[in-house]
Order: sequence, then C-alpha cells, then structure tokens
Amino acid sequence: MQLEFEIPLLVVLIGLSGFFSGLEVALVGVRISKIEQMVKDNVKGASSLLKLKTNPSRMMASVNLGNNLVNVASTAIATDIALKIFGNDGLAIVIGIMTFLILVFGEITPKTYCNANAAKIATRYSPVLLAFSYAFYPIVRILEAITKGIIRLTGSSDNPPGLTEDEIKGVIDQGLKDKAIEKQESELVHGALNFDDIVIRSVMTPRTKMFTLNSKKMLFEALPEINNSGFSRIPVFSENSDNITGIVHVRDVLKTLENDEK
Repeated sequence: MQLEFEIPLLVVLIGLSGFFSGLEVALVGVRISKIEQMVKDNVKGASSLLKLKTNPSRMMASVNLGNNLVNVASTAIATDIALKIFGNDGLAIVIGIMTFLILVFGEITPKTYCNANAAKIATRYSPVLLAFSYAFYPIVRILEAITKGIIRLTGSSDNPPGLTEDEIKGVIDQGLKDKAIEKQESELVHGALNFDDIVIRSVMTPRTKMFTLNSKKMLFEALPEINNSGFSRIPVFSENSDNITGIVHVRDVLKTLENDEK
C-alpha cells in the first residue's frame, strides 16, 4: 500500500480508536433508570442503548473488540509506514509516536469529552455499536461467554449494583449545587430517606412543654393564645393539664367564628 493511502488510513484508525474508547466511557456513565426514561420520551437511540445496557458483558465485549481491532490495525500500518520511511531503525520511533497518538487522541481526550457528555454520546452512537455487535456476533458471543464464565467463578455478577442511599443523597446534593433542584426539594428527599432513622421521641413534645387549653376558658379568651401558638391542633384539659379531655382543631374554631359572624 502506498504512503498516500496509509497515512490517511492511519488517521482514520486513530480516530476510530478514540471513538470506541470514548463510547465505552459514555456507555458506562449512563444509568439504566435514565435510559428507561429516555425510551419513554422517545429519545432517538435510547432503545439501542437500552439493549446494550441490559447485557453488560456483550456491550463491553463489542466496544473493546472494536477498540482492539483498530489499535492493532493502526499499529501495523504505522509500523509499515515507519519501515518505508526510516527502515529497520524506524521501529523504535513508531512505538514512541503511536504510544503518544493513541494516548492523546485515542484515550485521554475522547474519554474526557465523553465522560462529560455521556448521555448525548451514548444515545447517538449506540445504534452504531449495536450494528457492530451484530456484524461480529460470533466473536462477540465467544468473548461474552468467556467473560461471564470468569465472572461467575469469582461469585460476582456482570450487572452493576443499584444506587445506595448515600449515593442518592450525593446525587441530590450535587443537583442542589448545580441548581438543578431547589433547597426545599433537597430537604424533602433527605427527610424521606432519613425517615426510618427517626425515633418517636425526637418528634414528640414533652408533656411539661405542651401547649394546652382549659376546657372552661371562653373562646374569645383563648383566641390570642391559639393565634400565638402556631399549632393547628391543641389538647384541651379539664381541671389539670394531666387530664386531657380532647383536642380542638383551629379550622373548627375558624368555622365557629365564621358562623357566629353570620
């Protein structure tokens, strides 16, 4: 092959190496829960992405097969170019150059970009990877079977674990920092997650600190106290505060006042 064909082909292969490397990061970075929502919203490419994510072993086998194929091909072509230009002394040169090119353009740059744009990249290029996995299905299937077998031997699963409570809190806190959610929403979610950790006594009012009303007190006399208390339900006692005889609802008081005015 002539140099005028090999050099452009090498550039394309390095670009494909970056494509597969970046796509791997994007695929891993998108959670299934988000993908399922995108499928409901009819986001283009979301259904292909869901097919890939529901079989992690096949997904990783496909993307890494593509990455290794283009890396091997690019190294072979780069070696041929170096031999034609520098002779046998060019092998050391091509190793150094290819290491640099693959690291910068085939690994670091695409992975950094795709990590920051995971959902967009994953949905856009999942159909391409899915088609690639079908085209190389026999090889992908063998790699998938080997991978699953090794994982089973370790007693693990190829499916990633779900979100933990701490991770959910972390996501909520990050959403608050990014101004994606309001402070009240953040507090509401944190409160719901902490609900099973709350003991009854922490939300109870001690008997000696309870706000109560004497059942013999006239309503007009009690109104200022009710208004200042800020409570919607107030215990009513007879003779002493230990003898609770009922509860008065502020809404009932308001209804009574409204009826009296009429």
